[in-house]
Amino acid sequence: MAPPTADSPVGRRVEYVVELIKDLDLHSPLYVFEMQLRAAQEAGRKTTRYKAAKYILDDDRFITSMTTIMTLDIAAPNIESLFFSNSGALLDSVVTPILGKELDAEMENLVRVLDEITPEKLLAMNYGQMRKEAKETAPRTWKMVELLVGKEDNRANRRKRQKRAGDGDAAEGGGGEGIDSDSENEDTEWEDVGGDGKAKWKRKKKQHPQKPKVRKDVDLMILGTVAVMSYTRTNRANKFQLVNGYYLNAANCPKRLRAVMARFGFCMTYESTIRVVRHISLCVKDIYMEMVQNELFIEIWDNLNQMYRVKSRTITYQEHLSNETQPYLLFVSDRTESSDWRKEPLTNENIRRERALDMEIADLEPNFDLLRHASFVHGCNILMESSKPLAALMAKDSLPSHVRIHQIPVRPAVAFPLPTLRLNEGRIDETIKVIQEIGKEIRMEGPVYEEKDMIQLTGGDFATVRNTNKAAFQRADATTVAESLSFVEPTIEMFHFTMFVLTMILYTHFGRSDGKDYASIAKFKELLGFEKIGLNCKDFRTLEFFLLDMFKAHFLAAVLTLAVQADMAGLEKWFEEHSWDQLLKYLCSSVFDPLTMQRRKFKDSGQVRFKPAGPKTKTANPEDTSAMKDEGIIRDIAMDNALLFLRDMMVYRELTDACKTGDSGRLVECIKYFAVCFQVTRQFNYAAKSIHLIACLEHIWDDKARRVWMNTVLMNP
Repeated sequence: MAPPTADSPVGRRVEYVVELIKDLDLHSPLYVFEMQLRAAQEAGRKTTRYKAAKYILDDDRFITSMTTIMTLDIAAPNIESLFFSNSGALLDSVVTPILGKELDAEMENLVRVLDEITPEKLLAMNYGQMRKEAKETAPRTWKMVELLVGKEDNRANRRKRQKRAGDGDAAEGGGGEGIDSDSENEDTEWEDVGGDGKAKWKRKKKQHPQKPKVRKDVDLMILGTVAVMSYTRTNRANKFQLVNGYYLNAANCPKRLRAVMARFGFCMTYESTIRVVRHISLCVKDIYMEMVQNELFIEIWDNLNQMYRVKSRTITYQEHLSNETQPYLLFVSDRTESSDWRKEPLTNENIRRERALDMEIADLEPNFDLLRHASFVHGCNILMESSKPLAALMAKDSLPSHVRIHQIPVRPAVAFPLPTLRLNEGRIDETIKVIQEIGKEIRMEGPVYEEKDMIQLTGGDFATVRNTNKAAFQRADATTVAESLSFVEPTIEMFHFTMFVLTMILYTHFGRSDGKDYASIAKFKELLGFEKIGLNCKDFRTLEFFLLDMFKAHFLAAVLTLAVQADMAGLEKWFEEHSWDQLLKYLCSSVFDPLTMQRRKFKDSGQVRFKPAGPKTKTANPEDTSAMKDEGIIRDIAMDNALLFLRDMMVYRELTDACKTGDSGRLVECIKYFAVCFQVTRQFNYAAKSIHLIACLEHIWDDKARRVWMNTVLMNP
C-alpha cells in the first residue's frame, strides 16, 4: 500500500497508520503515544523531543480528544468497569499519582489549622469562617468532596426541574390535555360521575401522602467530610474515631451508616475499638510514663463487656460476649501553681485506716441548711421554666444562686488509656492480675510502692471496688506490701452511684403495682402510659426523665396548694400580690424539717392526732348507717408520701446538678443524705460503701488525700 499524503482522506490516513502500527507490533496508537511521552521524559527538559511532547499536551485538542475517547459509546463499558472495579485500578493508577501529592499538602495545611483550635476558639466558632478557611486551605479537596456528595448534580437537577416546571405551566396555559404516562396509569383509578343516567368516566388520581421536604445543607456535609478526613491525620484522630464509633454502635445506627463511617476509619466493631485503644496507648505512652514519675494519678478500670442479641446484633457469631478490661490513668486537671501538691505521691501518713474507729453517727448528717437553699434555687428554676409570666415577675427580684463549696476548675481531663487487658474484672483472681498488669505497664509495681511507702488511689464502679477489697482481704496474710496489695485504696465513681440512687428512689416510692396507691410512681406510670417504667427498668435515662418530670409536677402542685390557687393563671396573680420567695422558702423548709411528719402524726402534747378509723360497734345493722360512721380524721398517707418523694428528688436534683457544674463539695452533702437512705433499702452494697466513703472523707484521709479525691471524682476519662 502506497503511503498516503497530507491531502489524502482522513480515513485513508488512519487505516495506513493502524496497519503500520500492527506490522511493527506496537499494539495500539495509545501505546505509541505512551512510549513517545516516556522517551521525551527520559530525554530531559531541554531536548527537542521533550518540547515536542509538551506541545502536544499543552494543546487544547489533547483534552478534547481524551474526553471524546472516554465518552464514546464503544468505550463506555470498559470505562465504567474501570471506575467501579473492585481493584480500584483507576484510583491506584490515575487519581492517586496525579492528586496524591497535592491532596497530601492540602491536608497537612488543614491539620495545622485544626491543631490551633482552642476551647476559646470553639466557643466563638463561626460556621461561615470555618467554611472559608477550609475552601482557601484545601480547594482541590473541597472540589473533590463536592463531587462526592453530588453538589454539581444537584445544581443540574434543579435546573432541569425548573425547566420542566416552566414547560408544565406553558402546557397548562395552552389548555391542552396531556397524555398520562404508564406510571400515572398505575396510580389512578376510574369513577362514575354521570348524573343524567349516562355513564361518564373520569380518571381519579390516588392521593399519596407527601413526605415533608428536607433541605440538605450540602456545604455542611462537605465541611463535615473534610473535617473528618483531616482529623484522621492528627494525633487526636484515634480518639475522634473511637468516641464517635463507640457512640454510633451504642445508638444502634443503621447498617448503611455503619458501613459509610467504617470507610472513614471509625471504630464500628468491638475489635476495632479495642485495637484503637491500644494504639492510642502506644502513641501517648511516652507522655504518661514521664508523668507517673512526677505527679499524682488515679488508676481507673472498668469492663468492656458488650452483649448483642445473637440474631440481630452479633458482630462475631462465636464471641458475641467479650470480657476485657480497659484501664485508664487519671491525673489532676488543675495544672496551676496552686496545685503543686499534686507533684508529691500519697503515703501511709496520708491514709490511716485505723481512724475509721472514730466514725460517729453525726458524721452522716448532711448540711440541711445547704440542702434547703439548694432546693430553693431549684424550685425557682422550675417555676421560671414552667411559666414565662412567672419568670418575668421573679426576674424583677434578686434570684438566688447556689453556694459554691469546692468548685473544680473547668479544664480538659488529663486522662490516658492503657492497653486493653483480656481479663475479666468480675473475677477476683483476674482483678489481682489487672492491678499487676497496670503496675507492669507504668513500671510502678508493688515493690516500688513498698520501698517508697506510697499509696495508690484506684477508682471504678461498685463491682470494681468490691473485688479490689476482696482481693486485698484474701491476701491479708501476706508478709509484704506488694503481695498483700495494701498499697491500693479503692473509691467509688459517681456515675454508678447516681444510677443506684435513682433505683433506690424507684423502689421506695413505686407503691402497689396495680397503681392504687395515690401519689405513687406506679399510679403516675399508669396515668401517663409509660410501660417502660417498672421495678426492673434498665433504661436509666428514661427513668430519670420520668422521675424528674414527676418531681416538677409535685413541686408545682405543692406551690399551688400553699398559695390556694387552682391553676397557673391564679398563681401568677398571687405572685403579683405576695412574696414568692417566702412561699418557696417555707415549702423547702417544711420538706426538710424532720418534725414535719411528726407534727402531721402527733399533737404538741404528744398525743396521737389521728384515731384508728372503723365502725362504732363491732356488729351493726346495715340499715343503721349512724352506727357505721368512722371516728376521727383519717391520716393523709398520700400527702405524706408526696412530701417524702419531694425531699428525695430535691436532693437527687442537687446531686446531678453538682456533678454537671463540677462542685464536689455539694456532691459530698448529697452522698451523706443518700448514705442514710441506703441503710433501709435493698441496696446494701452501696449502703456499706457509701458509709466507707464518708469515713474516708471525714477521718481516714488527711487533707491532701481528701483534696485528691475532691479534685478528680467528677472527671470522666
